[in-house]
Amino acid sequence: MDGIPAEFYKAAGPVALDTGTPATELECLAQDRSAWHTRTSKAQDVFETNRRDQIANTREARKAAKSSLSTTAAFQCPYCPRIAYAGGHLESGTGVRTVRVLLWQDQGRLPTLAPARLLLLGWMIFALLIGVSYRCKLTAFLTIHKFPERPETVQELAKTGIPSIFPSSIPWIRDFFLTSHIAASREIGENSFLVENAAGGMAAMAANKGANFYERNIIRLSLAENYTNPDGTTDYYIARGTAIPTYGAWFIPHDAPYKDNIDSLLFRMIELTASDLGLDSGIRVYNTGLLISGPRQQLKKHP
Repeated sequence: MDGIPAEFYKAAGPVALDTGTPATELECLAQDRSAWHTRTSKAQDVFETNRRDQIANTREARKAAKSSLSTTAAFQCPYCPRIAYAGGHLESGTGVRTVRVLLWQDQGRLPTLAPARLLLLGWMIFALLIGVSYRCKLTAFLTIHKFPERPETVQELAKTGIPSIFPSSIPWIRDFFLTSHIAASREIGENSFLVENAAGGMAAMAANKGANFYERNIIRLSLAENYTNPDGTTDYYIARGTAIPTYGAWFIPHDAPYKDNIDSLLFRMIELTASDLGLDSGIRVYNTGLLISGPRQQLKKHP
């Protein structure tokens, strides 16, 4: 009886079987089975529907929790409160993804896009270089000894009021300052005195703390031999500026056709300070130096 479907009973009609059961009773039994199958199918459909709804609700809850976490992490940054828009997290993209990583909105994972990784790597290298350079400059600023300001030119020397020292063997040097059209040069000439020679000028400079005017190379040699300590330091320095313009000359006939070419070459040598490299004895270069007492500094001995 259990293996016979209900449709068979409906099609057979009210007939008697060998079991001795009336047809009407068999028909009622078939209807009960059909109703039971219908209720079972409906219950299974309801179960599947509830299961799908539960899965969908779980997914929505996870998305809402993740969105709430991104929104909270973004608003914890007091400098960028406008980042947490567009559904609680930033949209995808190379620049935006990198900003999310830098603002710690992508916790636990790095950007997967190659351009985003390159941009992040470039930003890290740039920050490293800036940090190292700033640290080096700050270290140098805090550790390197700072010398006081010192006069390096004629104009700066005139403002200090330091007396000047000129050799009496070359009187035209002092006359050059006294008759100059520049006020600073005239002040130096008026606030000066004469000595016998270069050695006397160096001694007077050491005694009176003044500025000694003489030929630069001679001053450099005398300073290296007599006023330099064994450790290579000295209490004096040679100013960078030149007190008197440099002159050069070459003995040639007065009507020589190559005079202009030689003048051009001499001026180029003078402008390039080639006189310090050593020229031929036929060229006479007079470069007046300026030696002023100042702070201690390193000075290599002249060879």
